[in-house]
Amino acid sequence: MHLRRKRIRTATAFALPLVMFVSFFATAALAIMIERQSAARLAAARQIAGYQQHHMQAGLKQLQTAWSSLFKINDEKRQARGTIGYDIIVEGAFSGGRVEVRLKDAQGSLRRRTIDLDPFVCQVLDAAADAIAGGKDFDPNTLRDRGPGQVSLESASPEVLMALAGAVDPAASAAAFAEAVLKMRADKRLTASDLRSLTQTTGLGDDKLRLLEQCVVVEPTLWMMVATTRSVGGDPADRQGGLVVGAIRGSGVGSTPGTPGAPAAPTAPVGAASATSAGSANNWTILTWGPLSDAEIAKFEQLSTIKRR
Repeated sequence: MHLRRKRIRTATAFALPLVMFVSFFATAALAIMIERQSAARLAAARQIAGYQQHHMQAGLKQLQTAWSSLFKINDEKRQARGTIGYDIIVEGAFSGGRVEVRLKDAQGSLRRRTIDLDPFVCQVLDAAADAIAGGKDFDPNTLRDRGPGQVSLESASPEVLMALAGAVDPAASAAAFAEAVLKMRADKRLTASDLRSLTQTTGLGDDKLRLLEQCVVVEPTLWMMVATTRSVGGDPADRQGGLVVGAIRGSGVGSTPGTPGAPAAPTAPVGAASATSAGSANNWTILTWGPLSDAEIAKFEQLSTIKRR
């Protein structure tokens, strides 16, 4: 009798770890299944979001092609240096809503490295970028990694303008050049014919003036685009955006080959970082795209304030 009880205790003691062992693996298997289901849902959500963004980009590129071919910049409306763009009234399932497409000049900053222009121009642009990056009060917004290498005089900050003049020649009157650009663009829309009078404020000789003029443009081809989808009531349902490259036909960009201030043709393709088709209004390129955070929207709203600084 005593031996039987001992055997029962031994069997019970052996069964408890076995049950715990099985329960552990069952719990682990359940956790793995739940984790895989969650990963599958996230993957499906990412795939759907990617599909939506792809089709939205394709649609916007077609709209940009049509709009940029027909749109003509109004000098009087341009004085405010605000956004430009258009609204699309949506029919069908989203009837009554609209998509607002807005663009702002994003070419006022320096590309960190430029390799798709004339070697001497690239050297000046890279030297200016290095000077900006090594400055005491470095502003990250003055540098970028993508888009055309040339800088837009319409949106460049005083720091960028002075860095460009100084990169051409340290003896240049960089501050006078920056002041002249800011003063003139506050009064009128800059044109290619204004370039020489602006660059002459540096006090440089003709050769260096021409070099400086090849580093800048008066009509941008790099834009920050924001597409906002609004409901019938006007509330934003979705907001996406990014950097796009394209020329507005009505602005006259690249209409005369060799004109100072027109985008120079790159000597070689440089992948996504280059803008080999920047001078064509019929070929808009989306460099970056995705949902926008509040910080990115705030940066977009501040782009025009740099011009009036």
